[in-house]
Amino acid sequence: MQITVVSIVGLVTTILTYFFGWIAKKFNLMEANLLPVQNGLIGIASGFLCYALGLDGMDLTTSLITCLMASYAA
Repeated sequence: MQITVVSIVGLVTTILTYFFGWIAKKFNLMEANLLPVQNGLIGIASGFLCYALGLDGMDLTTSLITCLMASYAA
């Protein structure tokens, strides 16, 4: 298995989503049923960031799908 920019972005997105979900649950910042919305917003934001930085030559659709899958996997 090769370490690519896409795998690093997916891993970082997963870790950030897990961390923010843990913070939200620990401090009761939002109800548990709203955590998927939070995960989706993190995935969309990281997808746009990947596209804006031009990582690995991904187009907008590919970067959004990759980051959304990583954020919902967390």
